[in-house]
Amino acid sequence: DDHFGVLHILVNAAAWTARSSIWDTTPEMYDKMMNINTRAPFFLMQHAIRIMERENVEGSIINISSTASYGSMPMLAPYSISKGAINVA
Repeated sequence: DDHFGVLHILVNAAAWTARSSIWDTTPEMYDKMMNINTRAPFFLMQHAIRIMERENVEGSIINISSTASYGSMPMLAPYSISKGAINVA
């Protein structure tokens, strides 16, 4: 791209959470959290890899997770699940 140059690095750091117990989490809250915390990073990585391969760049992808991903905390069960998925990406 003439304006931004070559892509060398992608940092997935965005996250969203809503404090709620596992009992109070609605499907809408869960879907929003998974879309922002898991789905978006996945498709950003997919797109970045395509660009890096096309440009023959050995770049880096950094996914920011959370210590909450290693064990749920009260009121953060869905968030912990979404960040745990990033650990295996």
